[in-house]
Amino acid sequence: MPILDSKGNEIVWLQNFPNDDGVDNLEIGAGKSCFGKKYFPLCYLVDQTSNELPHFSDLANYDEVDCHYLDHVEDFGSLNLGEKKFSNIIFCNPYGIGFMGSGFAKEFLNTTSSMLRQNGLIYIIGHAKNPWSNYRDATRRIIKLQESNELNANLEFSDLTKLTPEHHYLANNYFTLSDINKQTIPNELFTIKLS
Repeated sequence: MPILDSKGNEIVWLQNFPNDDGVDNLEIGAGKSCFGKKYFPLCYLVDQTSNELPHFSDLANYDEVDCHYLDHVEDFGSLNLGEKKFSNIIFCNPYGIGFMGSGFAKEFLNTTSSMLRQNGLIYIIGHAKNPWSNYRDATRRIIKLQESNELNANLEFSDLTKLTPEHHYLANNYFTLSDINKQTIPNELFTIKLS
């Protein structure tokens, strides 16, 4: 049975990264999930490796087997988008990129904000115990970096949304750790806006 996006259309493989027409969303560190494609239709999924899993477009029963949904394989720090900007950039349980320390936070925020359109949003879905994505560290680092004028853009962070098992993101998705065979259950969601 095909996997449908939030608009009721079957998810698609976007083969011309980053130049497909109409693609306004980007999920980085997507692993083997199709979260971005489901909730942000016309979304590129990118990760540094496909972990040798088959691609969903090669499988008739892709919704029943272990596969990946990536449109592009490349490390976050190496992404070359040219002039392309996105309205939404999604990070689900990031590891190795994010808010663990001021240096990483500065690089993460400056790089990600350079990929956003004006008023674009960075979505962070993670766990309170993940130092790369937790809300407490993120807000603290953003405030400190803004006060010391170390960010290249003005960023506003939203209030924290606590994710419960009933939240549709958790009820309808399987999130994994950086080892894509181990499940994690995120409990935090927040956004950062380029203003």
